[in-house]
Amino acid sequence: MPVEHGGTGAYDASGARVNLEIPGELNKLENKLIGTVNDNPESENTINAAKNYAKNCADTVKAEILGSENLADNLNSIYELVGAIGENANLIDSKVNKIDIYTYDENDNVIGGGKLGYEATTETGGAVGKNACSNQGFAGGENAKVGYYPKGTTVLEQSYGGAIGVESHALEGGAAGRKASTSSGGAIGEESWSSAGFAGGYQAKSYETGGAIGKSSTTWSGGAAGEGAVSNSGFAGGLLAYVGSWSEGPDGELYKDVTNGSGGAIGKNAEAVTGFAGGENAKALGTGSVAIGASAKVAKDVKYAVQLGDGTNENSYTLRFRGYQLVDAEGRIPSARLYEVVNALPESAEEGTIVFLR
Repeated sequence: MPVEHGGTGAYDASGARVNLEIPGELNKLENKLIGTVNDNPESENTINAAKNYAKNCADTVKAEILGSENLADNLNSIYELVGAIGENANLIDSKVNKIDIYTYDENDNVIGGGKLGYEATTETGGAVGKNACSNQGFAGGENAKVGYYPKGTTVLEQSYGGAIGVESHALEGGAAGRKASTSSGGAIGEESWSSAGFAGGYQAKSYETGGAIGKSSTTWSGGAAGEGAVSNSGFAGGLLAYVGSWSEGPDGELYKDVTNGSGGAIGKNAEAVTGFAGGENAKALGTGSVAIGASAKVAKDVKYAVQLGDGTNENSYTLRFRGYQLVDAEGRIPSARLYEVVNALPESAEEGTIVFLR
């Protein structure tokens, strides 16, 4: 049975402690391990002792690396140790923390790739971290994964991307951050998610091909920039900017419905459906409507209307400035907006009379 030891350190097969100084002692440890295994490869006790010895060597190497003031001086010796142990890898327990800069085929031929970490796995790519796994891409971080397992198989496929971060996941794109995930796009930030687009920020999400930037921003095929910004195929820019409509649920409460959100909204709390809203709290809630200026608003169900400045336009096809209507639904300017012109006209004039105004 293997000899158990507490703490970190290196021990030979008999259980005696071996002092380890990097890099000089690494070659001695490596030769001693290989010699122990090769002297009697049929002996289970010898093999078990060698496994235990390899584990303690790995622990000590790790401790020495962490405490080293000049890591670069140790790398070549560490690689040499790994290469030598790799020749007898079938005798070392698969659960031992180890570095492996090689990947082998079924005939023990080196085919590329590299892995570092407890039960890290890769084919021709790279995997760094506990349980990290990849095929031809790169996975870095505990439980990071590049690829997916087809139903009924244990072989990763479509794994050409990169994933960096604890529980990050990618197929052909790139994901960086804890639980960041993407298919063929990009996702940066904790719990960010994208399909073929880009998501950047904590819990940012791009469900199709669009881009979302900012904490909790969300889009489908459009763009969303700013914390809590949401759009479908349009663009929402600013804190809590929103492009879409509101629908009433069974309980009477309103909820966001982005299915028809193809317009643009720019500004804090700006909202639009298929038109445009620009300015803080500007809201173009009617189809094809425009609201420009802080607190400018076009009411819901009002079509193709325009509101300029603070105020609400409740009439379709009209143009309104603040509290004054400038153009009616027929495209005419109300006489009240032409006060000086109307009052400058003579009380009576023959048809065809030309009046000059100063």
